[in-house]
Amino acid sequence: TANKGDGDRDQQRHQGTGGTGHCSGGNEAQGSGMDTNERVDQATRDLEELMRTRDFECAWCMPRVLPAADPVDEQGSSIFVMAKQRSLTRNKQRKTVIPIDIRSNAKTHQVSTDETHNLSGWELPEDCVVMQPSPSGNYILYGRSSSEESSKNPCSVIWEICKRDGQLVKEVHVPSTLHGSVYGAGYVSRGVTWSKDEKSVAYVAEAPRNAKCKSPSWGRGNVATWDQSSEELDGEDVAPNSNSSGNKTGTWEGEGDFEEDWGELFVDKKCSALFVMDVWKGKIRRVQPHCSSDDDMNAVSCGKPSWSIDGSLLVFTVWPHVQRLWKDTDSNPITMRKLGLVYCYNRECHLQMIRLDDILAENPKAVELKTPCASAHSAIFSASDEDSNGDVRHSIHFLSHNSAHETGV
Repeated sequence: TANKGDGDRDQQRHQGTGGTGHCSGGNEAQGSGMDTNERVDQATRDLEELMRTRDFECAWCMPRVLPAADPVDEQGSSIFVMAKQRSLTRNKQRKTVIPIDIRSNAKTHQVSTDETHNLSGWELPEDCVVMQPSPSGNYILYGRSSSEESSKNPCSVIWEICKRDGQLVKEVHVPSTLHGSVYGAGYVSRGVTWSKDEKSVAYVAEAPRNAKCKSPSWGRGNVATWDQSSEELDGEDVAPNSNSSGNKTGTWEGEGDFEEDWGELFVDKKCSALFVMDVWKGKIRRVQPHCSSDDDMNAVSCGKPSWSIDGSLLVFTVWPHVQRLWKDTDSNPITMRKLGLVYCYNRECHLQMIRLDDILAENPKAVELKTPCASAHSAIFSASDEDSNGDVRHSIHFLSHNSAHETGV
């Protein structure tokens, strides 16, 4: 359309100089149009070539299951690589898992890859929000979003525990009343974190809405039609929110109390909470963070869980929605909005820890770890040792943005 407009302007400009000028303008427009078409074709080919390039998001390394025919000296490991590629026709991300087998000889120390396995892989379904192999590599946990919005018992996520060959072992449907959507791998969450014994997993999901903050509704159970009023239908067996024809009508439902999302890379994501699931029993417990007496569990957001090496402890990060240490010139606390998390390095954050035995109890509540700075996040456990009394000591490494917190920038 732009090329045609350029040709029309050329024709109008040359019409005053005679027919020769008019023909010249038409030829110039035609030549310019052919050049533009060639450029568009070249840009299309370049875009298609660029779309063939894959981005590698993450990888997992685990022991390789060696066949019985392999030599005794043969050792190896398997690597699962997550590759992403944009599908132009569907305009969606296409995720593929590529398995790579690595062989090593204990005597010669030679390392080689099995090329026959490198060519095979599988595509993750579009509703798969998170995937995590177990430490041994024998099981893979898939988290799939539920599309059954109109069902009587809606689910927020469906957990599928599968063997390495894809055989489904167990399936757990999590009701939407327990928690909201799951946080995938990113700044707040590490995806799914397996314990060493592969009996428990920790993950991050949206906290359930407060039961006191229900969405208001008007006209529920009333039938509004043009030819029959609600008074005429008293005593009749009519389903709520439906008229005699079965069409839903007469109900207005509000949004309820406003709740701010995190913005940035987590648009529409609300308060995050930490949950631990018993893989084989299917029981899920929410970890209660340590809060002050004036706060409740939804006054902080939790994320980045990490198990200890022996699997007895779980450490995670807590972001208070209100910055407790920020005060104005009159020493009054500053109420900071929750908006912004990933690039707000000056935000206050703390580390908390809980024992696995406490998680299995009725009220699993964490304790806060004292650190010398007001910004501590992304903690992991290092190797543990024993002291002179035989007690196990754990060392924790974490990141900090304390200078940004102190300066406020």
